[in-house]
Amino acid sequence: MKGDKINYSISEVLHHDEPMIVLDKLLDYDQSFAECEVNIDKNTLFMLESGKVPGWIALEFMAQTIAAHAGVLALRKGENPKIGFLLGTRHLELETSVFTQGQKLRVRAESLSSWETNGFAAYQCSITDVSQNKTLMSGKLNVFQPDNIDDYITEKKL
Repeated sequence: MKGDKINYSISEVLHHDEPMIVLDKLLDYDQSFAECEVNIDKNTLFMLESGKVPGWIALEFMAQTIAAHAGVLALRKGENPKIGFLLGTRHLELETSVFTQGQKLRVRAESLSSWETNGFAAYQCSITDVSQNKTLMSGKLNVFQPDNIDDYITEKKL
């Protein structure tokens, strides 16, 4: 992919609609990773009256960055982004419990496996405060993307 990167908008690579898109921008990607940006402002989904976003929302930031990576890979093959599922995490390191207005976050998801493994994949993810260049959260997330969502939902085929 080097040298021929396309500047995709975040809405192009995600199988989400507003207002459920929590990422602001796809910053970078290649075959093995994606990096996205989140700007914490008054319009951020899940903003509390206190002007803070709960830290557990980081899982959604990470999951959508994984989805952005899968979406880029699909688009590069001439396919549409697919629906995927966050299965969970066994290890999540949290250096903060909230995100505050004015923070700019860089979310990185690096593939630890291939999507060709029955639709299952694992990603090492991190969230960094851009202004402080400090990692606020990191963890390994497990995800699943079925080949055919209709068959999966109706349990005809796994």
